[in-house]
Amino acid sequence: MSRCLDSILTQTYRNLEIVLVDDGSLDRSGEICDEYLKKDSRIHVIHKKNGGLSDARNVGIEHAHGKYIGFIDSDDWIAKDMFEVLYRNLDRYRADISICQFKFTASEKISVDKSKEFINVYSRHQAIDAMFMDRIFASHACNKLYKMHLFKKIRFPLGKVFEDQFTLYKIIWACDKVVYTNRQCYFYYIRENSIARASFYTKQLDILDALDLCIEFFKKNYINVVKYIQYCWVDNYLILLMSAIQNESDLSVFEARKHTLKQYKKGYSLYKKARLVMKVAAQLAAVNIGWFRAMFKVFLRIKK
Repeated sequence: MSRCLDSILTQTYRNLEIVLVDDGSLDRSGEICDEYLKKDSRIHVIHKKNGGLSDARNVGIEHAHGKYIGFIDSDDWIAKDMFEVLYRNLDRYRADISICQFKFTASEKISVDKSKEFINVYSRHQAIDAMFMDRIFASHACNKLYKMHLFKKIRFPLGKVFEDQFTLYKIIWACDKVVYTNRQCYFYYIRENSIARASFYTKQLDILDALDLCIEFFKKNYINVVKYIQYCWVDNYLILLMSAIQNESDLSVFEARKHTLKQYKKGYSLYKKARLVMKVAAQLAAVNIGWFRAMFKVFLRIKK
């Protein structure tokens, strides 16, 4: 956590209000927040009962006073000029959201390639295409600087994992203009026990619920992107199904969603960016999950 806070306090853009939300932590995080409160007058600390990541972000939104807002998770850290870069692009291109690139890392020793940096400016339709169709940037809440008015009626959903997936498409759709740079300024730290590496658990299927809501939203607002969100749905279904099989989990939750897989698999088989093995997997899982489970276990034994 200190690494995260130090990277914020040393930002080249100094005009920051720093709201630290202690979400009922059971480690020393609350104490660390109070220690940093004494170091810098820009810091405000909020101690609250544990309510999860969405609740912590929502509380941060309620207590922020500026025209702009960004989010940083406590395990991560940022380049010393991240907010300078994001604000400069936001101001220069008169955008509503400014985005930089993530760099996923399991090490504190990182190198950033600045040789091929570029900046793209998108309308709301183009930004949605970039997120779902071209996958230039992702539905992460962090690595972005937002105009505060975007959160006037939008909050992160309580009790959900992958809460960003429930929220970011609505935020992007509320924009007139989005600016993106591929410059790597946000460093996402992958811990051994992070969601990205955790064993399968049923709540991970929240991502499919989020994509279902997203599909329904864009059926009413921008039909062109719907099939690409459906591709994302199939990708996530298959990845979670394989994780569940590896962990010997109950597959009934996947049987319950197989009707949706059957709807989307035909379009997925035509999706040029999908790997052949995933296209075959989608076809087999849609026919019989038991067969898919048997074939995948054979594959795992061969791979060993």
